[in-house]
Amino acid sequence: MHKCGILSEYGRVGVSFEQVLAYNPDVILVYQRQFFDEIFNDKKW
Repeated sequence: MHKCGILSEYGRVGVSFEQVLAYNPDVILVYQRQFFDEIFNDKKW
């Protein structure tokens, strides 16, 4: 679980790719459809 301080707009907070790798999650929820579509074409994912 990501711990954060003051939340940004609508309670969302940015997380870097490196943070995601460190967390090693089973599931990743994304907010933006464009990002969702692009991660399948990004080799680092």
